[in-house]
Amino acid sequence: MGASVPGKIQHLNLDNLAVNPRLARRLTPALACRYHALPVAEDGDLITVVMANPDDAAALEAISAALGAKCCVVRGDPAAIDALLAEVWPEEAPRSLRLLVCTQVSPMADELRDYAQAIGNLLSAHVGCFQATDDAFAIVDTLDKEAGYVGHDLVVFAESDQLLVERLLSYPTDGKTSERMLSSLLLARQPRWPLRKILLVIRGKELDDSAVDWVVRLAGPSGAAVTVLTTVLPAPATYSREARSQPGLNALLTTNTALGQQMRRVAQRLVNWEIESTLRLCQGLPGQRIRREIAEGDYDLIAVAAEPIGLNPRTKPQGQWSHQLPGELALSLLRWSNQPVLIARREAT
Repeated sequence: MGASVPGKIQHLNLDNLAVNPRLARRLTPALACRYHALPVAEDGDLITVVMANPDDAAALEAISAALGAKCCVVRGDPAAIDALLAEVWPEEAPRSLRLLVCTQVSPMADELRDYAQAIGNLLSAHVGCFQATDDAFAIVDTLDKEAGYVGHDLVVFAESDQLLVERLLSYPTDGKTSERMLSSLLLARQPRWPLRKILLVIRGKELDDSAVDWVVRLAGPSGAAVTVLTTVLPAPATYSREARSQPGLNALLTTNTALGQQMRRVAQRLVNWEIESTLRLCQGLPGQRIRREIAEGDYDLIAVAAEPIGLNPRTKPQGQWSHQLPGELALSLLRWSNQPVLIARREAT
């Protein structure tokens, strides 16, 4: 046994790394966390391990002995390694997730609290509660104070009032960072439990990762099946028949386009976590195709990443989604569906 350490140790960028839990768990959480070490690849009897400090000879010896294999060591950012380790062993994470359920005086208040608690139990998360008013502006002000005090990761509502959601997804007008910008939203007009089927809508952008994170957290322990849906626009009728032909899913997965790369990363991550999944590529206007999927799929939860409302028009995204205003897809999902919708926000970095 031993570690293969080249003269100049290479650095591994972990931004788009899909963790293999089976491989990662060949190290104990105590050993992995102590040395900020994560096994990331296996080739025969050689295991590649990313470490914060590959120059630590004692750490290399301990890791190699624990793995029972020869190691190729690369350097990685300590914070990025720790974030991935927390994903592999959430019970070892220094801070558990925090949920906040916002209830109003209504017949379904108790049902919403029970639903939020079930989600919290699934995530091993702490669940807090506060009584909301009927006024969207007052709710946002209260949320700013509540979320700023305890740092909630997910805020659960029963109603999907458009003004409220727009306020929650928008950038603060004073230009200051708001804690609510770091909270994902779960709008559950009609809570559905248990989770058996989840629809994950992706757009081939980095912001999709926040939605994938939540889906992995929820589908892993619940055993829910995940459908990953993306769409491509049809070519204009003025194009030739050959130019109008669209690549199928298999072809897309072999391309180096942003969408193809993202679909491969998502698929690999779900495979790594042993989550039953189906990839689906549809041709047509995104809104129409997603609406049809929701109507036919009988999903218990729909997850999508949010783009903040209030972006500078000069930075309006281009491509197949550019006809939709930032945040419009999430708002549309709330209008189309009675199923719970999780609008995922980027986590603090």
